[in-house]
Amino acid sequence: IFLADDPQSFADAIVTFLRDEDARRHFEAAAAATARQYDWSVITERFVEVLQKTIDAAHATVSIPSAEPVGA
Repeated sequence: IFLADDPQSFADAIVTFLRDEDARRHFEAAAAATARQYDWSVITERFVEVLQKTIDAAHATVSIPSAEPVGA
């Protein structure tokens, strides 16, 4: 988030950020949005969707044999 060539420049960037309320609020909102993407309920929902798509694709490629024996 903060890039600097030396410790003093890094410290200055941090202090500037801490004093800039708008920048802090923007950062906080972005961090909260990112964190929500990794909530277990979201991850679980995505995982279930992937599993369901995999199952559906497998069912679509499986051929169901006819009721009559081959050669009848």
